[in-house]
Amino acid sequence: MPKFLQEYSYWNMHPFLFSLFQKYISKDKKILDVWSWSGAWWKRLLDNEYQDIYLIDGFLDPDIPFDNFIKSDFTKNLPYEDSFFDAISCLEVIEHVENRYLLINEMLRALKKDGIIMISTPNIDTIIVGKIFFFLTGNLIGFTKKDGIFDTFPAHINPFYFPSVLAYYQDKIELVWIYYSVWKVPFFGWNIPFHNRYFWNTSIYILRKK
Repeated sequence: MPKFLQEYSYWNMHPFLFSLFQKYISKDKKILDVWSWSGAWWKRLLDNEYQDIYLIDGFLDPDIPFDNFIKSDFTKNLPYEDSFFDAISCLEVIEHVENRYLLINEMLRALKKDGIIMISTPNIDTIIVGKIFFFLTGNLIGFTKKDGIFDTFPAHINPFYFPSVLAYYQDKIELVWIYYSVWKVPFFGWNIPFHNRYFWNTSIYILRKK
């Protein structure tokens, strides 16, 4: 097994994501990672004694022989029984999906009552990335036709505006907490000292199924 697997996230964000993940999800839980990418998140969980991990990816073949890996189009359905998982991680995924509600419906179906979903996605409310750039260009940074890491899956196509999602699922999910990742000023590399949605690059949502 390779010691390092490419993390497909902003600014090497997996350590920060894991610090949040372990606050809400204990090591004995059954976990699904949606869109497993290279397997870097799976390996981080495994290295920290999480054992009951399932992975699904519809676009990329894994670089290592995963246990409990399924190659399937997760944007249409998740091939698991109802109420099968205690927790689901959906990291840097939701903005790539054409029908986010179909995916969220499937995650909720496969999740047990009181189960946790962790979603990370570009924060479209930031002043520079969201407000100023959109005012000047009419586009959000990261949501243009030229974006994308590989040719085998779609680029950022669907900005995630959480208030509308929460309103739609108000009877099915509750917001536990919102976190914002470290953001650096372009070209200078300065860390922004304000920990709120207007200055930070990525939003992380901790959701609980009712």
